Amino acid sequence: MKLPNFILIGAARCATTSMHKYLGAHPDVFLPEIKELNFFSNDRYYNKGLEWYSSHFSKADVRAIGEASTSYSRAIGQSMKVIDRMHKDVGTPKLVYIVRDPLDRLLSHYLHYQHRGQRVNPIDALLSRPIFEDTRWQGRYHHQLSLYRRVYAIDDILVITTRELKLEPNAVMNRVFRHIGVSTIDLPAELLETVVNSSSKSTQKSPAGQRLLEFHARHLEQRRIPYPFKKAVKYVAEIGAKPLGSFSFNETQIATLTDFYRQDSLALARDYGVNIDDWKVNSD
Repeated sequence: MKLPNFILIGAARCATTSMHKYLGAHPDVFLPEIKELNFFSNDRYYNKGLEWYSSHFSKADVRAIGEASTSYSRAIGQSMKVIDRMHKDVGTPKLVYIVRDPLDRLLSHYLHYQHRGQRVNPIDALLSRPIFEDTRWQGRYHHQLSLYRRVYAIDDILVITTRELKLEPNAVMNRVFRHIGVSTIDLPAELLETVVNSSSKSTQKSPAGQRLLEFHARHLEQRRIPYPFKKAVKYVAEIGAKPLGSFSFNETQIATLTDFYRQDSLALARDYGVNIDDWKVNSD
C-alpha cells in the first residue's frame, strides 16, 4: 500500500496551488491528479478507508510521494482529529506549510467565498458570526502548528511564506525539495511565470449557479475527471451571475484583526524563523 511521505498542509489562500504545480514538476516527486484530497479532514472521505486513500498514489514509483490539502490546517480550539488520523495512518510524513500576512489571507478567503457565491454577506457581519470563525483561525499559523507539534518534531515541519515563493521561487522550492528528500533542481521559467488559482472578479451566482457549484464541490471536485470538463461546469455556473463590488477591511476591522493575530504571528517568527517584516501585525 503506497502512502504519502510528505504533505502540504496549507494554509488556504496561500499559493498552495502554485506550490502543488511546482512540486509536481520534479521528476522524483509524485502528487495525485486531485489537489485537496481532504482525506483526514472530511469524514465522508475518511470513512472510505485507507485503501481508497492509497489508490490515489498507486501509480507512484518515485522517492517523494505527497498530497496537498489546506483543510489540514484549519483547526479551531484544540481539535486534534486530523493530526491523530494522519499520525495513525501514515506516521510522521514531512510537512510543508506556506503562509502569508494573516489579514491578506483572510480577505482573500472571503473573496474566494464571494467568487464561489457561497457567502455574500458584508465582511463585518461575517467577522462577528461563528460560521466564519474557522476561517479566521486559519491565519493563526502558530496555533495550527502547535497541534502538530504534539506529534511531529520541529525538523519535520518546513514553514515558508508566499512572499518568499514569489520573489525567489527556485531558492524556496529547493528548500522544499531538500526537506522532502529529493535533489534540488531549477524549475522552468515558463512554469514559474504561470499564475494559477487567481480570479479578477467576484460575482453573486444565480440560485441555479450556486446549486451547480455545490454539485461540483460534492460530486466532481474529488473525482478523476478531465480538468476542461470541471472548468466548463464552473463557466456555466457564472451564467446569470451579478458582479460584486470591491472589498477591504476598514480601520476598526484592521485593528481588531491585528490584535487577534499579532502574538501568534510573533511566535511563528520566533519558533520557525519566518520573516514577517511586511505583515500588518508589525504596523503601529
